[in-house]
This record gives sequence, structure tokens and C-alpha cells, in this order.
Amino acid sequence: MFFDVWVNGPVASQAVVASRAELLRRIESVHPVPRHDAEAFVSGSPLKLRRGISEDAALQMLAKLQALGAAVEVEANRPAESLMVALDEFDASEAQARAVLDE
Repeated sequence: MFFDVWVNGPVASQAVVASRAELLRRIESVHPVPRHDAEAFVSGSPLKLRRGISEDAALQMLAKLQALGAAVEVEANRPAESLMVALDEFDASEAQARAVLDE
């Protein structure tokens, strides 16, 4: 299983980080952030910092980001919508996979 790492903003109960912009500068010192994502984060959106990484890597990143004063979430990675099969299409996909295996 793989995981995504999200930064929601500064930890509210700590006065360590005064603003989202300051937190972004701290994050950028340890991990590159695309400009568009950085602008959205400063404007209030959560920041998906990593996608599809191992649990160990996600937990290491969680600890680093929390030390910077970030409120961080680690969640199980979901496959892209284009890779998911709808329930009403599942039987057809399974039959197609079996046909390929039988060849």
C-alpha cells in the first residue's frame, strides 16, 4: 500500500509559524514545491506534497514536516479515477482479464 502526504497549514496551537507563507518557505527548504501548488497553499488550499510513497517514507516526511510546524495528514493512496473500474463494469473487466489469461 502506498500513501499521500498532505500539509493543511501551520499547527494552530503553536506560535512557531506565523503564516502559511512562512511555513511554505520552511517546507521548500526540505522539499521542492511547484509554483502553482505553492500559490494555492498560501491562498488556503491544502498542499499534496508527496503521492504514492511507502509507509516508512510517509512517516519520515510526517515527522520532518511536523518539526517545521506543519499540520500534516498521511492517507492511503487511491488509484487515479481513470484506473478504477466502476461496479457496473466489473464483470466485463473480469471476463476480459480471464480471456487474456486463457490465451
